[in-house]
Amino acid sequence: MGEGRQRPTMDLLRSEAMQLVQIITPIDSAHRTISYLGDLGLFQFKDLNSEKSPFQRTYAIQIKRCGEMARKLRCLKEQMMKAGLSPSARSARSDDVDLDNIEAGEFFQSAQSSAAAKQTEAEAQQRGEGSIDSPLLVEQEMVTDPSKQVKLGFVSGLVPREKSLAFERILFRATRGNVFLTQSVAEDPVTDPTSGEKVDKNVFGVFYSGERARNKIVKIWEAFGANRYPFAEDLGKQFQIITEVSGRLEELKTTIDVGLVHQSNLLQTIAYHFEHWSLLVKKEKSIYHTLNMLSIDVTKKCLVAEGWCPVFATNKIQNVLQQAIVDSNSQVGTIFHVLQTKESPPTYFHTNKFTSAFQEIVDAYGIAKYQEAIPGVFTIITFPFLFAVMFGDWGHGICLFLATSYFIIREKKFSSQKLGDITEMIFGGRYVIMMMALFSIYTGLIYNEFFSVPFELFGPSAYGCHDPSCSDASIAGLVKVRATYPFGVDPKWHGTRSELPFLNSLKMKMNPGIILESY
Repeated sequence: MGEGRQRPTMDLLRSEAMQLVQIITPIDSAHRTISYLGDLGLFQFKDLNSEKSPFQRTYAIQIKRCGEMARKLRCLKEQMMKAGLSPSARSARSDDVDLDNIEAGEFFQSAQSSAAAKQTEAEAQQRGEGSIDSPLLVEQEMVTDPSKQVKLGFVSGLVPREKSLAFERILFRATRGNVFLTQSVAEDPVTDPTSGEKVDKNVFGVFYSGERARNKIVKIWEAFGANRYPFAEDLGKQFQIITEVSGRLEELKTTIDVGLVHQSNLLQTIAYHFEHWSLLVKKEKSIYHTLNMLSIDVTKKCLVAEGWCPVFATNKIQNVLQQAIVDSNSQVGTIFHVLQTKESPPTYFHTNKFTSAFQEIVDAYGIAKYQEAIPGVFTIITFPFLFAVMFGDWGHGICLFLATSYFIIREKKFSSQKLGDITEMIFGGRYVIMMMALFSIYTGLIYNEFFSVPFELFGPSAYGCHDPSCSDASIAGLVKVRATYPFGVDPKWHGTRSELPFLNSLKMKMNPGIILESY
């Protein structure tokens, strides 16, 4: 295996040599083994349980558990968005936390407490719809004879807003105007005790005189589906009820305020760890999906895995397997051996951060077969050059080069952040754009264009006027007065009638496609 890293002929133009291997690992270290192999990214597993449905596989319960955790995280993210908080990426490399700690942690219990506090707040608001801040009848000092006083009765409650006008009209006609009705619009929808739905309602109070009028009022509010809330007529009891309700409201307000503060602190803590938790849940789900692709040994103590890996990565994979055994404190080692097969291996290209974007451009047109020659190396030159042939302007090229240089200089910072779709696409192709910018500067110097303006960078123009009378001529009256312009297009070509056909001909001759067509 030590000679596996030796590259065959034309290795840069072909995919890596692959081999089919079998791994037999103990069950107690299987999870860590799959995790380490996934971090290495040089092993492609084969599904050895393709005949089983997803629900019949060994780790179906764990995958369901990860799905439930992902649902809880989505719920927490919705609460953070409502609170105006965004997940932070600063904890991407925080302390190790496993799925059990997240699932049984205090954060989710606190989240349930905050949800209970929100429910208490909603119930307090509903109670507040029918609360009374001041007595309906204020005790006044009576200076007249008590025998001449008229005692008024009253009822209060809630009536649906769309029925409030009809309720007032029928109440007036039934009592012939011998009642006093006052209404007030409830700001928030009220939960109807009959249907349990949120309904817009009005608060009403009816003052009447006599038992006969009261009976009519009761029949009318029952017909309109109004909700009546009894209130004591005795002033002493009124003040007692008001005191009790005010005390309860203060207690609820204090509880809600404390709950909101606790909720804010809790959501801030969750936002700090959210990205790490989300990444952990996704990783755990991927690990169990991979474990479901492994078959169980007849002893039911080992898992058997088969897959493809590059030949040069043999030593790396063996080191990773040994590290997984050590970290899991397993007494049994992992067996790794190469299988002989006639199956067609998958195609794998060993790329880095510079060549990966160019390889993706080639893959967009089609994936090469195993060990088939690929144009990935040529694309590093041809693709930026073809772009520069169309975009030949060294002024624009410098601007493009400075922008991509900023992404390259700070790539460590940007790689650890969550970027937008457009920014992430630009950051992923930063080296492609840098090469396009360099070639644009080169072709721009050949075209002699700086933001479409020609410059005499490499000396004066080779053409000039044949006499002083044509000093401002740009098309006619020009003759060659000195040696040929040393590099690129002569500045005098710009603005002439033959500029467009001349530059088009120049660009066609610079196109390497002409060379390829000649073969």
